Amino acid sequence: MIAVHDDKIKVFSFTKISKPKPLEQTFKPNIPTLDKINSYDSIYFEGVIDKVVLTVNTCVSEYFLRRALLPNQSQVEETLDGMLTITCCNVHERDILPLVQSWLPHVTINEPSELQDKLEAVIKGYLDNKKKSP
Repeated sequence: MIAVHDDKIKVFSFTKISKPKPLEQTFKPNIPTLDKINSYDSIYFEGVIDKVVLTVNTCVSEYFLRRALLPNQSQVEETLDGMLTITCCNVHERDILPLVQSWLPHVTINEPSELQDKLEAVIKGYLDNKKKSP
């Protein structure tokens, strides 16, 4: 369920709501809020990143040209050698990072650099734990 609480759009899970009380009361949807909800490809409305820019290597670029593989993929530029620059708008890192991880090492995050740093930290943590495991 998506609702506005304390002037913020929030997502609530019905499985975590205990003892709901049905009411006779109804409400009228706020059209600008509804439009915002419908324009997002994500369930996250807080911590949304305005713009993420990624580079896709030539060897996998055909998959990204066939259809949008990333949420809110809004722009694709192709260089002469087949590399792609993709822009995603209004996305949450939880939507982007797992997708980029699945395309490693062929996709890198150019902007924001903090997101690429976070991705590298996750990979480093994984490799460090792997070395420690018997």
